[in-house]
Amino acid sequence: MTLPDQAARELIASRLDLNLLVEAGAGSGKTENLAQRMAAGITEGVYEIEAMAAVTFTRKAAAELRGRFQQTLEARLVDEPVPEKAARIRAALALLERLFAGTIHAFCARLLRERPVEAGIAPGFTELDEIADLEQQQQSWREYLSRERARGSGTLRALEAAGVQPKDLDDEFARVCLFEEVEFPSGDATPPDPDPAWRALEAMWADLGPRVPEELPADTRCDVQKRAKDFRWRLRAARSRRPADLTALLTIWDHTPRVTMKWWEGLTPNTRVLRDELQELLGRFRDDIVTPYLTEWRRYVYDLAIELLVDARDYARDLRFSRLALNYGDLLQRAAKLLREQPDVRRALQGKYRWLFVDEFQDTDPIQAEVLLLLAAHETEKRKPARRVDWTRVRPRPGALFVVGDPKQSIFRFRRADIEIYDQVRRIIEASGGQTVPLEVSFRAVPALCAWANEVFATVFPDAPTPPQPAFHRLEPVRADAPAAGVRVLRHEASVDRSELAGEDAARIADYVRSEIAAGRRRPGDFLILTRIKRNLAVYAAALERLDLPVEVSGAGAFGDSEHVRELAALLRSLADPDDGVALVGVLRGPFFGISDEQLFRYRQAGGSFTLTRPVIGDPVESSPEAIPPPPPPARAHRQSDAGQPNLFEVPDEPSRPAAESALVELQAMYRWTRQLPAAAATERILERTGFLALAATGTPGGADAGDLIHAVDRVRQVAEDGGTLAEAAAALTREIEGSDVESLPLEPGRSDVVRVMNLHKAKGLEAPVVFLADPGTSGGSRGVGLRIERDGDRAVGFLRFVRRRNFAETVLGEPDGWADRAAAERQFLDCEEDRLRYVAATRAMDLLVVSCWERATAKKPGPWTAFDAALAGAEALEVGETTVPVAVAPSSAAGDLAATAEAAASERQARLRRAATPAWAVESVTGGERHEITVREDDPARLLRGPATGMEWGELVHRLLEDALRRGEVDTARLTRLAKWLTFGKSELATVIHEAVEAVETITESDLWRDALAAETRHVEVPFAVLEDAAEGDSTDGLPTVCHGVIDLVYRTADGWAIVDHKTDQLCEGGTEALADRYRGQLERYVDAWRAVTGDVRVTTGLHVVRAGEIRWTS
Repeated sequence: MTLPDQAARELIASRLDLNLLVEAGAGSGKTENLAQRMAAGITEGVYEIEAMAAVTFTRKAAAELRGRFQQTLEARLVDEPVPEKAARIRAALALLERLFAGTIHAFCARLLRERPVEAGIAPGFTELDEIADLEQQQQSWREYLSRERARGSGTLRALEAAGVQPKDLDDEFARVCLFEEVEFPSGDATPPDPDPAWRALEAMWADLGPRVPEELPADTRCDVQKRAKDFRWRLRAARSRRPADLTALLTIWDHTPRVTMKWWEGLTPNTRVLRDELQELLGRFRDDIVTPYLTEWRRYVYDLAIELLVDARDYARDLRFSRLALNYGDLLQRAAKLLREQPDVRRALQGKYRWLFVDEFQDTDPIQAEVLLLLAAHETEKRKPARRVDWTRVRPRPGALFVVGDPKQSIFRFRRADIEIYDQVRRIIEASGGQTVPLEVSFRAVPALCAWANEVFATVFPDAPTPPQPAFHRLEPVRADAPAAGVRVLRHEASVDRSELAGEDAARIADYVRSEIAAGRRRPGDFLILTRIKRNLAVYAAALERLDLPVEVSGAGAFGDSEHVRELAALLRSLADPDDGVALVGVLRGPFFGISDEQLFRYRQAGGSFTLTRPVIGDPVESSPEAIPPPPPPARAHRQSDAGQPNLFEVPDEPSRPAAESALVELQAMYRWTRQLPAAAATERILERTGFLALAATGTPGGADAGDLIHAVDRVRQVAEDGGTLAEAAAALTREIEGSDVESLPLEPGRSDVVRVMNLHKAKGLEAPVVFLADPGTSGGSRGVGLRIERDGDRAVGFLRFVRRRNFAETVLGEPDGWADRAAAERQFLDCEEDRLRYVAATRAMDLLVVSCWERATAKKPGPWTAFDAALAGAEALEVGETTVPVAVAPSSAAGDLAATAEAAASERQARLRRAATPAWAVESVTGGERHEITVREDDPARLLRGPATGMEWGELVHRLLEDALRRGEVDTARLTRLAKWLTFGKSELATVIHEAVEAVETITESDLWRDALAAETRHVEVPFAVLEDAAEGDSTDGLPTVCHGVIDLVYRTADGWAIVDHKTDQLCEGGTEALADRYRGQLERYVDAWRAVTGDVRVTTGLHVVRAGEIRWTS
């Protein structure tokens, strides 16, 4: 069959002496034509495989191109009758590994490694991927700000005085770093004079203020009233007359005033006159004062901010180079500089890489174009090469450059792609005698889809290329129409609320997908669901998963939506900081252990502490966490805990091992692993022992959560390999979760039996029999203008707009001079790119394209697919077909339901028994089980240094002596000795230590505690108490109340409230007071709660009087 563009395809394979730019339409087989050109050159003896370089923009595309090239060579070898040509093909196949086929960044890295000295870099440099580069970028930004603060930077101080915080510049710093080769000029940073503006502001308010009532309706919709209310509040707060305050006040009136008369009725006899007066007053104020002042102020802030950002960018670059690390931008710029400024190197590399093949060229940026054109440049041996060349003026060698791309699919301007550069390269190729060759045949879409796309975009793209938009080329189909093919509409009534629209759209799409699969008409891999932005990807994935359909989600930011990754990051943070009790409690309550709040409370009330560096109470292994044996393997079936979470570390119920204690023992084992194993290995062991990875893999049909967990382990490994700690790995993982650019990775990449869900930018180059353009409720407009780059030859100058984004609102912080004109010029390019995005969306389908439409979307508030409305007017509605094949129910689901029912019945029986055996109320002593000795071996070199080993009886003796001294307010040695002898009558073991007991009490008179207690107006000693604690507070069973009782050793009133002191006579080793304070912190907290309940005074502090050490340790 002769194709409509057959002549163009024959030209590609035959005219090897021409530089060609092939503009391949959607589905035209551009990769196949690239491989055919390469194979034709080998067959004809024009190309040598070791002198060829095929450059793509993804590793996946490079692997596909290499494989396609090999297949093409092998096919030609079978049919080649000429022995010489067959020999060339066999030789090329034997040397196939010498062909470079890779990304542009890998190609530049190869050039630099071949000539590191001339490039001015160390041969052993490392390449930073996007994630590692982002990590170092954020680190360098923090370090730079710390350095500038330490230096007392005037620029940083001026910015903060202007109301701009460094965090407001985080996104702009990343953008400046992305365009490293671009100059961002700044001015003299002179602020405007605020006094005239202050006077004008006060005069305006003197006129407006009396007209605006103090009390305005809470639901007012009048724009002037709402702004006046905000202004009045801010004006009262702005008493320092700082320029930043003036700017905030003027910003309120930086708009076109709109008075809604309805809300002024009753406030004035003539609302129409009032409306005209207010609009004239505010309009004049805006034009004469607000706009001129804010323009100068924003220019001032811009000059300060851009100076700081450019200096920070230089700091980050120098820091990378000092670490011998290059990011993708460095690779490109260093390679371009090497070729631009080293003529001998340039000529040598031109001889080595004589034929360049470039795929997806519509996404090129200026540096990439420069590298490729300098390598393809024609420089004769007779003429001495120029010391420095301008790539825009070179002439490519005949046949050296073969470029493939579709400018109608150029959609990555925010990632440096520049449609103007594409057009500039096109003109260079044509000026060298080359040609632009369009490929219009679509092997992808059926005729109905091609006709629809031609109808829609014939009026969108111009007939001839313009700077912001390429020319239109029709799609010529070669496939025959299929049954039920074409375009369908999935309409949603205007009555559907925007907040519910994505859920309803997702449910209807999922129903259709399931019906098609169940009927045997389609497979899961036949469906592709596209959204304009990534916000609601999880909604569509969840709808499919509810119907047990396998799904694979792709899209920047989807990684951060994984709850499994969030839980893993929380666990790693807790293990990295074992004394962070808050983080530890969060892990205990989460899905790893599922401990209920009641269980945690009982553990805490029993004297336990939430730390991994102390033994767990009740743990039979009395040793440090390092000695705790590894945990038992997880149970074969997980059960729901009291907190409603699956308990992944299932252990048998034992009366001596409550759930909280068991969980802490397991956590201490994990803590030990992180100290003994590499971070990634410890993380993998945790996932294996807990079964968390297996749970994630089986939790969703597509296993997306498991893929995210594996990605997380890789991230931990990468940080560790770079010398980072577990804490740094956990922090890096947390930043990726909170970021918006990290993509979710499937458990099994490349699966063809899953429904694919992704945002539109991820879909370029993909196709599917059925494509849904979903999520009609999101915004359809292009993003705001924040950057404009103007290029002239090899020089580029950039301009930014600084905004603060909070609560879905933007506040302009800084703009350069002439920003309005630059923004308008950039807006043309962004609007044209939005048209190209819709072209990409409309050309992914092979058989059926389904467009979701919301009838409430209008031209003023368009949805992402509103531009298709006119072409969809006559389209049929999508109908869910009949299910002719019953949907099978997975046996595992039925078995799981039966097991769950049996388990629920058993749980109910146990609950009834527990309720029957539970008392109506409980009694608990505050000190129950807590007062005990610290045993130390006699042969231990760190044995007791203070006090005899006489147990609790000696402690009771000291307590009675302290009580007597504090009640009387004096220490009488003779009296205390007599009292001690009476108290120890019949206790011969204490008779020998009376002197030590009296001496211990005497030391209190030298302390601040003694002086403060005697000076207090109110002092109580050995105070008994009993308080009733409800289920939320007390240590109870099944929600029953508890009577908590105890005795407080000493309590007295201070100027700041009450002070509670507890005497402790425990035996000590040197330095043991801190451990003692930790042990009894829970008891002291119970005293505080009780005393607050008794007195009603919340101002209570506690202290531990360590008698043997003679120290007072205040714990709160």
